[in-house]
Amino acid sequence: TRPIHRLLESPESRSKPTQTADTLCRLLSDLASVGYLGSYINLANRCGCTPLSICLLTEQYSNLISVLISHGAQLHHLCGSLADRCNHLHFAMSKASPKTIDSTLDEVFRTYPSEADGMYALNRRGETPKAALMRRTEEATLCAWREPHLPGQLTRILERIP
Repeated sequence: TRPIHRLLESPESRSKPTQTADTLCRLLSDLASVGYLGSYINLANRCGCTPLSICLLTEQYSNLISVLISHGAQLHHLCGSLADRCNHLHFAMSKASPKTIDSTLDEVFRTYPSEADGMYALNRRGETPKAALMRRTEEATLCAWREPHLPGQLTRILERIP
């Protein structure tokens, strides 16, 4: 079964994200020591979520993004439902909170300084992750009455992307 998914999806983990980080590090080390980390780190559950995409959707897990990537989670790996299948960067730009997008970009630019792994990939709409974020920013501007700070936060993030 999927031990990383079970950990990240458990109600106890969501209520105690700091303890979850420690537990995740131990679990990843244990899986690596027995040779199973590669089998689980990029595995999608039946909803299409990988451990990294779960962290992208859950703001309190934004600190786990670098932990997963350092253990082999791939930003260019596909995630999401079959209808919305895309890489993790597209997924983050389309669905994650601004704080989580910032954490993801920090990790992308730290881990892949020369090529920004996945930053130029195209999704089913023919968009790069930056274009997906631009579309989301435009949509947030049209509906700014719902979340008045969101357009400004997304615009600030857009300025970080080459």
